[in-house]
Amino acid sequence: MNFVHMPELHWIGGYPMAVALMVLVAVGLWLVFKQQRWL
Repeated sequence: MNFVHMPELHWIGGYPMAVALMVLVAVGLWLVFKQQRWL
């Protein structure tokens, strides 16, 4: 696999920041859907 061109691997906090962003998006979508009574 070609992991050389993944920009988050060259940043100091890139990988944890990418994972945190994914978690925040998931929680945000869950809250929006819960508020609109889709869940």
